[in-house]
Amino acid sequence: MRKLLVAGIILLMLMVNIPADIQRASGKTLDDLHLEFLDGYGIRILISNWKNYSIYNVSLDNIYISGFFIFKVLNGIRYIKEITPHSYGYLVVPVFGLGWIMVTAKVSYIDHGVKEEKEMHAEMFLIGTVTAVIDQWCI
Repeated sequence: MRKLLVAGIILLMLMVNIPADIQRASGKTLDDLHLEFLDGYGIRILISNWKNYSIYNVSLDNIYISGFFIFKVLNGIRYIKEITPHSYGYLVVPVFGLGWIMVTAKVSYIDHGVKEEKEMHAEMFLIGTVTAVIDQWCI
């Protein structure tokens, strides 16, 4: 019973991500847009808008996953109409599997009428539906 309780607490800690990490995650400039993979349920991408204006039509255009995973769900959160100034949004792709995976994601958004694209990469460890980000980088 005690082992089950400890396993449940560890799983809960992996799944819960406190938004206080958002300030740490920002590019450290308050007039910026920052994208980052998060630990927790599925493949989650945090978009922090520290600009003084909104960004629009944030979408996950492509996502490539390599490694041992059993399936990814096509549904999830792949589009956000607007992210207001000094706030954040999440793009989420549910997955299921076990082991190391490599993820490449292309995110686009409209900034002052111009379409911007960012490509992100991450090395993650997947246990069931829970991911742990080992390393990540943007191009």
